[in-house]
Amino acid sequence: MDFVYDKKILFSLIFILSLAFTRNPGLRMQHLKVAYVYRWINGNFGQVINYRRVEFKGLENNRIIGGHRANIKDYPFMAYLAKTAAADWGNFRGGASIVSSHWALTAAHCMLFISDYEIEEGRAFVRGNTSFWKWNYTEHMIVKSIVHELYDTYTNDYDIALLKVDSAFDGKYERPIPLVDSDYEYDVGSEVTALGWGTTDADIGSVSDELNYVDVHIIDHGKCHDLLGGESTLQLTDRMVCAMAPGKDACVYDSGGPLIQNGLLIGIVSWGPIPCADPTEPGVYTKVSYFSSWIRRTMTSN
Repeated sequence: MDFVYDKKILFSLIFILSLAFTRNPGLRMQHLKVAYVYRWINGNFGQVINYRRVEFKGLENNRIIGGHRANIKDYPFMAYLAKTAAADWGNFRGGASIVSSHWALTAAHCMLFISDYEIEEGRAFVRGNTSFWKWNYTEHMIVKSIVHELYDTYTNDYDIALLKVDSAFDGKYERPIPLVDSDYEYDVGSEVTALGWGTTDADIGSVSDELNYVDVHIIDHGKCHDLLGGESTLQLTDRMVCAMAPGKDACVYDSGGPLIQNGLLIGIVSWGPIPCADPTEPGVYTKVSYFSSWIRRTMTSN
């Protein structure tokens, strides 16, 4: 019996790897540089033990710590990315925000985990209408992924992507969130809210079953730059905004989810310190106001 079981595991691993390196070479993604793919394989393949938790070296992404349970009826724009794959009914791949009847907004780096091939094969989805990502969701197949053309996998700059789905977001708790305009003021010290299904424990990198939110505060751009230091390849730019609060942060698997203020989408969970909720380092979010024109133009022309 043990031998049969081991053979099943072996054959499953061979099948998964054959998919990864033949049908989907190097986990190739839209706008992902080939050279980076090979560097990732060489440097990170040893980490791919449970592919539900593949993490790209140098892209330690933000997550919810010190927050509270959230009800989807209060945040009907909240959605998440998932995909089906051999030997797995559905993989959680990050957060997203519904921004129109057929479009969702997420972080560009989340699309490193969903290939063009999987989209073409109808195996990638935006799901919403639920507080619990595993249950009672409404599923929308992704038909087009548009990663910002200037997205940089090394610096995480221009970390934004739009996803078009095949069916309208018209569930009971599926509603678009308004975007901020390009002149929106990110007032230092003002309270903002991040949402996601990311881990609630900085020491345990796992997806939470239930949606959570956390309130943090915008901090000065210059102060954020000083706090983050200059050692990381992930440098603070004008396309980013920082927020923090004692013992609170977004965390692993919250990436791509929304940062909101006054009922408006002002940011996208992008990156931050490891471990999460570091008392001296803020979380960093894609600054939606910088991209408001790009978002509207892209949705209109596609």
